[in-house]
Amino acid sequence: MTGWFGEISTDLDSAMCSATRQAVKRIFAQTAAQSPDQAEAALVHNSRRVLAASILRANASFIVERLPFASAAGTQAALRRTHARARVFREGDPATVTYDHYRSRVNAPGSWRDITPCH
Repeated sequence: MTGWFGEISTDLDSAMCSATRQAVKRIFAQTAAQSPDQAEAALVHNSRRVLAASILRANASFIVERLPFASAAGTQAALRRTHARARVFREGDPATVTYDHYRSRVNAPGSWRDITPCH
């Protein structure tokens, strides 16, 4: 998991550290480091820095791409998108969380109401 400000989860950090340890075993001779530990520290630092910059860049581009929706034209575009989805998915969008609940409430085929009880 990554956060808005470039922070990463402990699982991702440990995976990155183990990958770095493996990389140091192969490239230590090519580095200017005095010891494998020093090379590992430098490589981990650089990997974290590059990953954090990538996370920040991706989050910034996400926000910039959503800016048009913050205006009146964006509201109109969102309304057009809603109407288009309603035309394509007349009975509900399967990607939404409420779709299964809606289908079960209308007693549709495949809903939980169709299950025959074991008596």
